[in-house]
Amino acid sequence: MQSRTQSGCEVGIDFGLSLFVNIAAQILFYGALATAGRSLSVAALVLGLAIPRRYTIRRLFNALLPRDTRQPRWHSWLEVGVDTVLGFCVAMVLQWIFYGPAVTWAKAGGFTAGVYALTMCRRYILRRIFERWGTHRQTSVAQPLPGDDDLLPSSPAKPVSPALTSVSTQEIHDAAIPSGR
Repeated sequence: MQSRTQSGCEVGIDFGLSLFVNIAAQILFYGALATAGRSLSVAALVLGLAIPRRYTIRRLFNALLPRDTRQPRWHSWLEVGVDTVLGFCVAMVLQWIFYGPAVTWAKAGGFTAGVYALTMCRRYILRRIFERWGTHRQTSVAQPLPGDDDLLPSSPAKPVSPALTSVSTQEIHDAAIPSGR
């Protein structure tokens, strides 16, 4: 299981790479037309609209299920398919809005398909890296560090007898501080 830091790091890296891939693909497909303002605007809108689109689709598909029920696999695939088709359409419309007559079906489709293919690969690779990091972190926390052997109990802890639990804090303090100061 990932920590919050690891999840935040994964999402941040994914967003940075998404931005880079989107802008680089626009430059590759549209050349001189891909000005800084235009390509940043398209990238910001594509990535910005992905969040509410995914959330809305997720909520719609959750509404189809009874409460406290896991989504069946076919339902997950259907949800991913609907999200992908909508995302593809949004990306193509944004290209037509920002690039006008320079956009052809081949350019818009190639750009969008390429970005989506790279997105799937990138997310899979990042997910595997961060899963491994999370697994490594869990196993390394569970294992003692070299030299910590003397800190570990040699036998399982024994229950404390009721007679020993009545020790006062003053008695503990007196036992910890030598009497011959």
